[in-house]
Amino acid sequence: MSKFRKENSDLEQLHRRISRLTRPSALTDRHLILRSHGRTAYIRVPRFLQAAGLLVVGAFVAWVVHASYAYVGYNQIVSAKDEAISARDQVSSTLRAELDDSRRSFAAATDSLEENHKGLVSLIGQNQTLKSNPQAVRLDLKQLEEARKKAEEAKREIAKRLEVLEAQLAETQSNNKALALDLKTTGAELTVALAEKNHVSQKGDALNNRVSELQKRLVEAKEAQTALVDRVADTSHAEAKRLSKIISTAGLNVEKLLRAQGVAPLPQGGPFEAAPKSNANKVEETIEASLSSTNGMIDHLEGLQRIVRGLPLAPPLDYYYVSSRYGVRTDPINKTKAMHRGVDFGAKHRATVFSSAPGKVIYAGWKGRFGRFVEIDHGNGVVTRYGHLRRIYVKRGQEITYRTKIGQMGNSGRSTGTHLHYEIHVNKRSVDPLKFMKAGKNVFKG
Repeated sequence: MSKFRKENSDLEQLHRRISRLTRPSALTDRHLILRSHGRTAYIRVPRFLQAAGLLVVGAFVAWVVHASYAYVGYNQIVSAKDEAISARDQVSSTLRAELDDSRRSFAAATDSLEENHKGLVSLIGQNQTLKSNPQAVRLDLKQLEEARKKAEEAKREIAKRLEVLEAQLAETQSNNKALALDLKTTGAELTVALAEKNHVSQKGDALNNRVSELQKRLVEAKEAQTALVDRVADTSHAEAKRLSKIISTAGLNVEKLLRAQGVAPLPQGGPFEAAPKSNANKVEETIEASLSSTNGMIDHLEGLQRIVRGLPLAPPLDYYYVSSRYGVRTDPINKTKAMHRGVDFGAKHRATVFSSAPGKVIYAGWKGRFGRFVEIDHGNGVVTRYGHLRRIYVKRGQEITYRTKIGQMGNSGRSTGTHLHYEIHVNKRSVDPLKFMKAGKNVFKG
C-alpha cells in the first residue's frame, strides 16, 4: 500500500513538473539563432536580462512623461510671471511720467516767480534813482503802475498754476504711496523674477550688439552700392562715348539717330561725390541722385547700342580682298572716269554672301546692270546693296538677322569677273562702306 502511494506521489510530482515546464510564461529563457557562412550559433538570453531590459524601458518612458509635463508647466508659469511683470512695469512707467511732468511744471512756476521778483527789484531801484528828478518820476509812474498791474496779473496766473500743480502733486504723492504699497507686496515675486529678467536682459544686450553690427554693415553696404553705381556710371559713360565715336567714324549724325530712337539728349552734370561714412541719410540721397543720373546714362547707352546693332559694320564676306574702292575711278569697261558708289570685293567663285546687319529685304531679283541684286533696309535710313550675285537665297519682305546667308558671289550683270559689288546708303545718299567696316573693327575690339 505504501509502495502504491509512493508511486502516486511520484507520478503527481512528475505531472506538476511537466505542467510547470509547459506553462507559457512572459519571461522564459530565449535563444537567438545566428547563421553565417553555413555555421549556426545560439545565444542564450536568460530571464534576469529580459527583466532588466523591461525595467530600463519602463524607467525611460516614465522619465520622458515626467520631463514633458515639467517643461509644459514651467513654460506656463514663466509666461504668467512675464505678463505680471509687464503690467507692473507699465503702471510704474506711467506714474513716473506723471511725477516728472509735475516736477517740470513746479520748476517752471518757480522760475517765473523769480523773474517777476527780479523785475520788481529793478523797478524799485529805478524809482530810487529817479527821486531826484520829480518830473521824470511822474512820467514813469504810469509805466510803473501798468507794469505793477501786469505783474499782479502774472502773479494771479502763477498762483492758479500753483494750485493746479499742488493738486497734481498731491495726486501724484497718493499714487506714489499706493505704488509703494504695491511694490512692497510684490517685492518677493519681483526678486524671483529679476533673475529671469536679467537673463533676458543679457540676451537683449546681445541682440542690441547684433543690431548695431548689422546697422554698421548696412551703412558699409550702402557705401559699396554708391561706389558700384559710380563705377557703372563711369563705365556706361565711357562705353557711350566709344559707341558715339564709332557711329561718327561711320559718317553718321549721332544726335539725329538718337532722336529717331526716341532717346533724349544726354543730361550733363558734375562728378559723382560719395557721402561721408558717418551720415547714412546723405549716403541714401547720394545713391538716389547717382541712380537717377545713371538711369539716364544707361538709357542713352541702350539707344546707342540699338543703333550700333542695326548698322552694317561687318563685311559681307568671310574671306575677301578689295578690288575697287569707293569714289571716282577708271571704268573697267569703257576706260573713262566714272563715279563708283560702292566697293568691289574679290573672293573665290560661289563664295557665300552674308547680311552685314539685321533688317528687312526690300528687293531681291534681277536689276539691270547690277545683275542678280539684293537690297536690305536696316532702319534709321540705312540701306545695303549686294550686286552681281550668282544665286539669291532670300526673298522680298523677309526679315533677316545678322550674318544671314543672302546669296552666292557671281558675275551677273555688267561685270568683268566674279566679284561682289557692295553699297551702303544713308538717307538715300551713298557712303563709303569701308568707313563702316573700319568702325566695325573698333566695335569688335571693345
